[in-house]
Amino acid sequence: MAKTILELNNIEKVYGEKVKTKVLHGINLMFSEHSFNAIIGQSGSGKSTLLNIMGTLDNPSNGYVEIDGTRTDRMNKKALAKLRNSTIGFIFQYHYLLPEFTARENILMPHRITQDKVPKAVSDYADELMEVVGIADVKNNLAGEMSGGQQQRTAIARALLNKPRVILADEPTGSLDSETTDRVYELLKKINKTYGTTFIVITHDRRVAEKTDRIIQLEDGFIEMDVTT
Repeated sequence: MAKTILELNNIEKVYGEKVKTKVLHGINLMFSEHSFNAIIGQSGSGKSTLLNIMGTLDNPSNGYVEIDGTRTDRMNKKALAKLRNSTIGFIFQYHYLLPEFTARENILMPHRITQDKVPKAVSDYADELMEVVGIADVKNNLAGEMSGGQQQRTAIARALLNKPRVILADEPTGSLDSETTDRVYELLKKINKTYGTTFIVITHDRRVAEKTDRIIQLEDGFIEMDVTT
């Protein structure tokens, strides 16, 4: 049986003080290591809120998150940040690349944030990732000089640099055309198989979700469906 890498226990989220809006209702989910998962639902169903809680970017109103067996609600900010940085990578709909830097420099940015010098092993791994995601030929191009698909591939490589065990992706192809979307998802599947990285992908596109191994559907903050494809 595959090891559980991320677990949600009775997660609830309420916004507002005087007028309270409950957006998540007792969510219980377990994600196995090396799995490829999709969370789908209409706008306002609670998908992005759930993703932020899974990534420890937001706190639940009730319930708790476990990452690799560790309860995150019992950790201080420093320990939590260390766990997040070493375990979780993020890919968003917008790539958030720095336009004044090249593709390669953007990919190395997560390492440069914490250390001035880039060791040869990290540099070599960045080169490997650029080959894997198919941007080696534009690695010295400034971010603004690349196509939308190339920019998103750069963002994917950047998310993988610290070798996270889990990638959380929020509508990662939402701004791309259907052909580029298909290519990006084939790439994500390749990374899942090659590196064993666990993927949890938020999408509103059922066609995209069917490319994954498991589909979880949220509706009004409840789990409406959870099926293995």
